[in-house]
Amino acid sequence: MLPEFMFHPVNRFDNIPEREWKERFGEECQKQEQEQKDARRFFEPYDLILLGMRAKVRHRVNSLTADNAVVQDILGDDMAVEQKENRFVKRAMPFLPKCKDIRGDSTLLTLMLRKIFFAEDLVVEKRVYGSRFVDEDPRYDDGEGGKLPDVFVGNEFCENVITYVIRYWPDDDCNEHFLSFVNEVEVFRLFVQDYFISIEESIRFDIECDGPCLRLSDTITYNYLNYNTNL
Repeated sequence: MLPEFMFHPVNRFDNIPEREWKERFGEECQKQEQEQKDARRFFEPYDLILLGMRAKVRHRVNSLTADNAVVQDILGDDMAVEQKENRFVKRAMPFLPKCKDIRGDSTLLTLMLRKIFFAEDLVVEKRVYGSRFVDEDPRYDDGEGGKLPDVFVGNEFCENVITYVIRYWPDDDCNEHFLSFVNEVEVFRLFVQDYFISIEESIRFDIECDGPCLRLSDTITYNYLNYNTNL
């Protein structure tokens, strides 16, 4: 709204005599339109400055919120430096704001892991294995002959573990980068366990090779003198 008396009178049409209304009304309307043009011309530089400031602020806000970066930083505030530098963890960061929805949903978790590993040209296959867990240092006596208050039902149990098989070395042999790759996967596994797996479940990554296994002697693969001379 334009400041009163700075560009236009407040009561422009109030002081027109009734006998001059027809003649004066058109003139006053033209004056009002000219005053509006002059006001817009006067405020145009300020409008452009304010518009530029708004555009810069909007661009800055969009850069921080377009991919939920602020929420990611809040949720991942206590992450270790090793996790923040992990290439798989970096690809999983955009999923952090949805960790509540992914946790407990096997389908969403599988889709997320496939997307992350596919970006690194790795194929992931979901499997479920029964694993045997043993307490190496039990606090209670699990054998016969102990005192009744010290007797415990046992220090081992079996449980199904969600396992994702990673296809590594599709066309190449194991090289010097393998151990670092295994370490990266383990760091990523701990990250997924903390943020995307419920407390009563466990996740495991198994790395497999699609290449043929080593044969010392067989009748299927021809070997010189019937044994592997390369060995």
